[in-house]
Amino acid sequence: TVKNGDRYEMPLIFKFPEVGINDSSRVTAVTLLQAQLRRFQHNPKLLKQHDNAIREYFREGISERVPTSSIPPDSVYYLPHHAVVRKGAVTAKLRVVLDASSPTPNMPSLNSVLEKVPQLDTDL
Repeated sequence: TVKNGDRYEMPLIFKFPEVGINDSSRVTAVTLLQAQLRRFQHNPKLLKQHDNAIREYFREGISERVPTSSIPPDSVYYLPHHAVVRKGAVTAKLRVVLDASSPTPNMPSLNSVLEKVPQLDTDL
C-alpha cells in the first residue's frame, strides 16, 4: 500500500500471477456501455446525470485518462459499469456501479482472479 496525496493505493493481487488480465475486457465494457446509452435515449435527463457522475470521477481523481500507447495489452482491464436508478430518491437518483464481476470473452471476471483481502474498516 502506498500513500498518494490524501489517498492510499494498493496494487491488484492475483490468486495466480500467470492468470493476469488482458484487454479483451474492452469488448464487454463497450457492449454494456452501448446498452446503457440505448436505455438513456428515452430519458435524456438520466443520460445527463450519468455523464455528470462519470465526470465527477475524473474531477475527484478516482478515474484518469490513460494514453493507450503507454499501456501493455496484458496490463489493461476495462471495468464495465452500469447505472442504478432509484425512483423517488431525494438526493442522487442515479448512481454508477462498477462491475468487476462481469465476465469477459475468454477470460474470467476480474473479481474471480483477485485475492480476497480482509475488510479493514467497519461496516457503516
